[in-house]
Amino acid sequence: MDEASQELVDEQVYNWVEMHKKSALSFLVLLCLEKNTLWSKEIEECIHHRTGWNITERGLYRVLHRLQKQGSIEFMATPAVRTGAERKMYTITAEGSALLEAMKQSLRYICELRQ
Repeated sequence: MDEASQELVDEQVYNWVEMHKKSALSFLVLLCLEKNTLWSKEIEECIHHRTGWNITERGLYRVLHRLQKQGSIEFMATPAVRTGAERKMYTITAEGSALLEAMKQSLRYICELRQ
């Protein structure tokens, strides 16, 4: 493959990955909250640990707000240990757990691609 063709492929892959990240964030947030109550920085770290992706704080808060608005997650404000500043601790709701399970079922094809 010549250099120009490789650059085109690289650009297409980059664009596809960026679009995939946006659509996968809701799933990943729910997955991170499946067993733990976390604050936003911990969710960001969980996503990075699972995927290697660096996500923007703005993008994460957009997803958290949307999931909270639809009833899939909820938060409670708690004081931070050292500063006492309010920190939102996020947890998955029963509706969010049901949504996560449905998403897992819909994504089974990804695991089947590995075989």
